[in-house]
Amino acid sequence: MLLFYVYIINLVFSRTTCCSIPHLRRLFHQGPEIRRLLLLFSTPHITIHSSPLRRSPLLHCSATPSQQQYTHTIAFCSASSSTHGLNTSVAHYCVLSQPANISFVVGFCDRLLPFVLHAAHHHSSFSAASRSPLFTLHHSNSKHTASTKNMVCYIDCFLRCFIIFSLLHSLAIKHTESPANRVFLLPSTTSWASSLSAPAMGRSSAPSSSPPKKKQKQSVVAPSSAAPSSAAPSSKASMVVSQRYPAVKTVGETQRSRYANLSKRPVFPNKYVSDYAIGQLEIVAELSHKLEKVGWTDLLIMDEPSYATLTYEFLSSFTVTSEGSLSFRIANQSHVITKAELATMFGWQLVEQHPLPKDYATPFWLKITGLPSTESYKAQSASASSIISHCYRYFARLLSFTMFGRAESNNKIQTGELALLYYFDAELPVDWTSLLIERFLYHAQKCKGALVMGGFITRIAEELAIFDRTTTNLKVVEGWSSELDSEYLIGMKMLRRSGKAVHAVPHQRHDVEPMEELAEPAQTLEEQVAEIKANQIQIIQSQERMGKQLDDISASIQRYFSDPTP
Repeated sequence: MLLFYVYIINLVFSRTTCCSIPHLRRLFHQGPEIRRLLLLFSTPHITIHSSPLRRSPLLHCSATPSQQQYTHTIAFCSASSSTHGLNTSVAHYCVLSQPANISFVVGFCDRLLPFVLHAAHHHSSFSAASRSPLFTLHHSNSKHTASTKNMVCYIDCFLRCFIIFSLLHSLAIKHTESPANRVFLLPSTTSWASSLSAPAMGRSSAPSSSPPKKKQKQSVVAPSSAAPSSAAPSSKASMVVSQRYPAVKTVGETQRSRYANLSKRPVFPNKYVSDYAIGQLEIVAELSHKLEKVGWTDLLIMDEPSYATLTYEFLSSFTVTSEGSLSFRIANQSHVITKAELATMFGWQLVEQHPLPKDYATPFWLKITGLPSTESYKAQSASASSIISHCYRYFARLLSFTMFGRAESNNKIQTGELALLYYFDAELPVDWTSLLIERFLYHAQKCKGALVMGGFITRIAEELAIFDRTTTNLKVVEGWSSELDSEYLIGMKMLRRSGKAVHAVPHQRHDVEPMEELAEPAQTLEEQVAEIKANQIQIIQSQERMGKQLDDISASIQRYFSDPTP
């Protein structure tokens, strides 16, 4: 236990503490109050920004492009504010990373940090890109006196000491030993006394040579008429037992046949949002606003990897019961959940889908592409590169690599993507839950083609607390980058590399007013026939004139050679 205390103190005071935590975003699918209490630290002003997103590319504005490509650091804090603004009870704290090394940034309760930093905001600046576990106060004016410098040091020391006492007296820490996967979960519901008595906490710093214990009972989720409250804190993460994923045992001829067919199909990872890429495209605000309107803000922070065995077992057993519940198997365990529970896992709302307008496809396609009115929408030839807006085009590719689960084959906008782009443009809510169920059934019964749905299945398994990506022996599938990153967008000619930096490339029809082109009346069939006849008459008359000119030239030549006089 003494080593545990030393580790905490070292964590707080060390300015070079780094770790990799690519698996922690699932801990914050607990409700909107945790999602909205995101604390970002902006430079050069000492302010705190609240955002509905749990991860925001605005944090990387002060970093270099090289840092932006591999560093994603966010601190979350949900705390009950006190009357006087000083509250030492921090409900949740965690650092999320994608995909590799990160620096720790500590989130304080929403009233503490502005209160403390108010006295020093004229004398220092805050660096969000520093590698300090708390923060670094940089002296910004050489004319400041020694007393001013001391004041900054006192504030820095006070905040660090405050975090130590908060950790030791208010919070419990769950720590996985693997250096590449360290988890820091600080639930406010766990008292200091209970954290002292927890036997696993004292042993978590040393790896165990004994095999993991097996679960005694099969985990079955019974159908429920109501969705569980997303605002209630969950202890699912602490229930996950470290164990090897068992060999899949199919049940029934249907699953056996499906599993045999699915196992012949390759599995590729989903592609998710790249903070750096959307920042360079300058679509952060528009994309987040549109996703909030259609009801899928969680798409901005999804990062679940894919596992072939998990994907095959889930899809081979996935069915919809007569009562409307969803039945499937994971790790040889049968599970039944409701549609509402599935929606809660992804932060969706069960909404009534607005019907699409009749014959909307061609007018809407011409609107977002700026093509002339003579064109029409055809799924076989509708190229995504025709879309003018970078935001709409990026969203369409995200849908292809996530919800529709398509491998990279062509750059076409299918009817499904076009329909969702219409809702995206009209800012209408989408029934994502029904769409995901439909896609699961489609891929389960499809006979060929790659599977790009593993990220959704991993999320479901982790939400049910029967799978832990940090301890599983399953291998993460690879094949391409798990982000719709700048390299991919350079290939799509949405970004252009200039030295070490990349810049957005405006669409060639960016300045075209498509509505003006649509307003031009098209020719009727009779007018087109009359125009063709007039052209034919002009051609005949031109040929007659050329014939007369040739006859005159020929007669002149004959007279020249037949005339005997010199």
